[in-house]
Amino acid sequence: MKRLSFVIATAIALSACNSPQPAPQSTAEASVDCPPAPAPEVPKPMYDPLPDGVVLDLPFHVRSDRFYTTRGGDQRRVSTLELLDGDAGTVARGIGSALEASGFSTIAIPEKEDGVERLAFRKGGYGRINVSYQADPGDSPVNPAAVGVLKFDWPVDASPAAP
Repeated sequence: MKRLSFVIATAIALSACNSPQPAPQSTAEASVDCPPAPAPEVPKPMYDPLPDGVVLDLPFHVRSDRFYTTRGGDQRRVSTLELLDGDAGTVARGIGSALEASGFSTIAIPEKEDGVERLAFRKGGYGRINVSYQADPGDSPVNPAAVGVLKFDWPVDASPAAP
C-alpha cells in the first residue's frame, strides 16, 4: 500500500512539473530575439484567360482555355468562362462597349437560332475578337453556381503567352 501511494504521489509530482507555464501578460516579459520573418515569395501571376484590355469585375470560373490552329494556319485562343454572378448578355454588351471605346470596330455577323448570342470586333494590328454568350450554363456546368457562359476567341499573337 505504501508503495502504491508512493507511485501515485510521484506521478502527481512529475505531472505538476510538466504543466505548461502561464503565458506572459505583456510583451515586456517576453524577450525573445527572433529574426524578422522573410518576405513571402509571391508566385508569378497567372496568365489572364481574357484578351488584353478585357476586364471582368464579377466572379467567374474558367471552364476551358485552349489554343488551336485555324484552317488558314493562324494560331488562336479560345476561353470559355462560366459567370457566377450577373447576366451574360449585359456583361457581353458591356465588354463590347469597352472594346469599341478602345478602338475596335463591330463586325456584323449572322444570327443563329441556337440560343447563343454572338458579337465580333476587329482592330488593325490586333485582329478579330469573337465574343459569344448564353444565359443557360448547360446541363452539366463545371461550377454548379454558374448563371451563364461567356466565350472569347482571339488571335494568339495578340495575347500574352501562357506559362
